[in-house]
Parts: sequence; C-alpha cells; structure tokens
Amino acid sequence: YYYEKDVDEGLIREAVGNYAKRLIIITPASYDLGAFIREFTKNCMAFYPSCTGIERSERSFSNLPYTQYIIRPNYRVGQVMLKTMEIEVQKKLSELKPVLLAPSYPPYLKIFLAHNFLAQTVEYYNLPENKENCVERNYVQSAYGALIKKQCVCQGYSEAFKRMMDIAGIECRVISGKIRGEKDPWHAWNFITDPESGKSFHIDVTWDRTSRGVRSEYFCINDMAILSKRSWNRPYYGVSSGSSDIRIKAERYCAMHRSELLARGVENSWMKQEK
Repeated sequence: YYYEKDVDEGLIREAVGNYAKRLIIITPASYDLGAFIREFTKNCMAFYPSCTGIERSERSFSNLPYTQYIIRPNYRVGQVMLKTMEIEVQKKLSELKPVLLAPSYPPYLKIFLAHNFLAQTVEYYNLPENKENCVERNYVQSAYGALIKKQCVCQGYSEAFKRMMDIAGIECRVISGKIRGEKDPWHAWNFITDPESGKSFHIDVTWDRTSRGVRSEYFCINDMAILSKRSWNRPYYGVSSGSSDIRIKAERYCAMHRSELLARGVENSWMKQEK
C-alpha cells in the first residue's frame, strides 16, 4: 500500500519484482496512473520477464479528489512454485549464515562478504531472444535465480543481497532505477545503512562482477559517486553522503582472521576486491 503525491514507477516495479499479488495505490485524481500501467504492461517483459501483464481497476471518490487503483500482476510462476522457490531460498540462506553472516562477524564484514560472494558465484544471465516461454524467465530476476540457479539479472542480484542483509540484521532496500544514456535503462541495485556509522550507501553487485574478479567501483558509494551513471527516486529511498571505510575494515579483518574464515568455508576470492 502506497500513498504518494506522485506515484513513482519504481514502486510498482519493486512490487512486481517481489511477486506481489495485489497493490493498492491512492493518487490525486489529476494523476493518470493508468497511462503508466499501460506503458509498463507493454515493456514489462524486458525487465520483469516472469510478469505477463497487469490487471487494474480504479475507483473515484465523490467527496475526495483522489483515485484508488487496485493492481494485480500476472506471473508465469504459480503460487505453488513460488512457495517451493521460497523454501529453497530460505534453506540456502540458513546454510550461508554461519559462513558469510555469522552473528560473531562485525556488520561491515557481512556486507563485504555477501557482496563478494554473489559477484563471484552468480552468472549474469542474458535472456535469449524469441524464447518467450523459456523456463529461465520464471526466476532470473529473483533471489531464487541468484542463490539456487546461480544465474540471474540485476534484480536477482539485488534481491539476493537484500535477503542476505535481512538475516544479518542490516537495513537494506532494492532500488529500481535507470542507467543514464542506455537504450534499455532499467536497472536494480541496493541501498544499505551501515549500523555502525548510521550512514547509507549504494551497492551494485551486478556491475561489480567482472571476468577478472570482484571490483569495488560500486561498493558502498554515495549519491555523488553514482549520480552521473544512475537516476532514481532519491527522496523515496533516502540520501547518501559522506565516505565509507567498510571495505578497508573488512579487508583488514580478513587478513587478520584468514585461517578462521577459511575454516568456516569462506573462499579466498571472497575476501578481496579489485580496485
């Protein structure tokens, strides 16, 4: 349920990315949400391939200048499959917790290891053309694609990172925004709050994954460092300013506790980032 002066399309994309069954939105009567829904339905296959379309109904209030929209996305994935996927994701998260997100770890280490793990172990999946019913469309933008199938698109990386931060007790959101200058601009990344400093930062696991290893270009950066390459609804997600020392502290911890981390199952490649 969202109540906004102007509805940001990123909110609807966020709901669809989480397989929401119904979304109720109240907007000023002058705002034509229907126009956006029609455009989204036309383009949703490009960014959310498991969504086959959106049904909507609307209701006006005679004594109030508002319109209520009820939005019901349709998915390739049924409720039984969604529950099965969720069970597998939860099982995987419970396996990862003592390795990457142990309660004894400081928060900065959990953020660092989760980012590096996903960038190292998950393959970016390019959807094939002219294969509208390929099974991969059911999961590539989900945490299931990243954690279970080990292949996903940007939404999958972001959803998986958020799920890992959730069980680590670290505030994290998925941003649905755009890459500046791209023909198909929609992109997803994360916005975290460091519990030690209280500062918020952007993390883009998708763009930190390279053939040479994990880079740090999009790890815990502020608004000014990413504004030239991204656009998003800044007031809705919050503002990030200042600098982060999360990487420095995490790499120092890894160097001092390498044997212990290796014994827990942490791999050497997850303990470092390329500059």
